[in-house]
Amino acid sequence: MAFGKGEVKVKWVNDLIQKHNLAVVGIQETKRKHMSEMLIRKLWGSSDFEFLSIDSQGNGGGLLSIWNNSLFSKDTVLCSEDCLIFTGKTLLWSAPFKFFNSWLEEEDLENLVIDVWKNFKIDGRHCKLFLIMQKLKVVKSKIKAQAMEYKRKEEGDRNVWRRRIKEIDKIVEEDHHSIDIMAERLDLVSKIRWKY
Repeated sequence: MAFGKGEVKVKWVNDLIQKHNLAVVGIQETKRKHMSEMLIRKLWGSSDFEFLSIDSQGNGGGLLSIWNNSLFSKDTVLCSEDCLIFTGKTLLWSAPFKFFNSWLEEEDLENLVIDVWKNFKIDGRHCKLFLIMQKLKVVKSKIKAQAMEYKRKEEGDRNVWRRRIKEIDKIVEEDHHSIDIMAERLDLVSKIRWKY
């Protein structure tokens, strides 16, 4: 979720936090080289927070976790350039857990995570938190690879739709068109706009 594109995403995140009364929020792909306290205050909507962040490297990455410091107390932190894990205690809090993530809608995500969790092996002499972090890194790299494949496929679809729109435009110019062909053109244009 890149915050460099203006205030719209900041307001959207703040609206989600306020609407659902969230106590802990994790955001990936911030694409920010530095998360200022002022920006985080805008996201959170008040000054009752603490946060951990990992700055982006180049055009990608960046992690941010924010929590209500009167409801959650951080204990242990384990982080690297692309992983942020922390533990803590809830303070007078029994709110339900809510998770918003567009990747959950992807068909193969569950199988990908299960496969990594079952088959990824690492020297067992490390603490459990480190092992989890390593598995999450593998999951993240596989999700990125899958995302690249989806983008390539979508770009191919978009090119096919654009070629068909040009064909339809030639047919319309020659005055050989029908309601069906115009409906097909509108459908293709809406697909391009909706997906991209």
